[in-house]
Amino acid sequence: MIRMVSMASDGSGVGPLATALEDEGFGDFGSDRLVESFARHLMRVIHHWREAGFAAIADQYVSRLGRREGVRHEVGGNGDLLARCIGKPVEQHRLKPKLAVPTWLDPHSGGPG
Repeated sequence: MIRMVSMASDGSGVGPLATALEDEGFGDFGSDRLVESFARHLMRVIHHWREAGFAAIADQYVSRLGRREGVRHEVGGNGDLLARCIGKPVEQHRLKPKLAVPTWLDPHSGGPG
């Protein structure tokens, strides 16, 4: 979720860790431009996926992860993140449980945190 403007009248934001694009200096940045930019990026990634396959998309994602010496990351066929270290069992970080509940929703109100 991306907030375009703050809903609080006192300028304090909705929550202590929440902000809005307007509060961060993007005052003239309309939602239409945001949606257009997101759609363009999404279509570029989908095109790349269709042309080069899922492995190319997974490799781009893994290249953005922090590097640890002797550890090689990859994305498994089911979407899990795998960390391979010589002489040790593969660490598997399961994706599905992480997607079960959105972490950006406040568990009490059900709204954005």
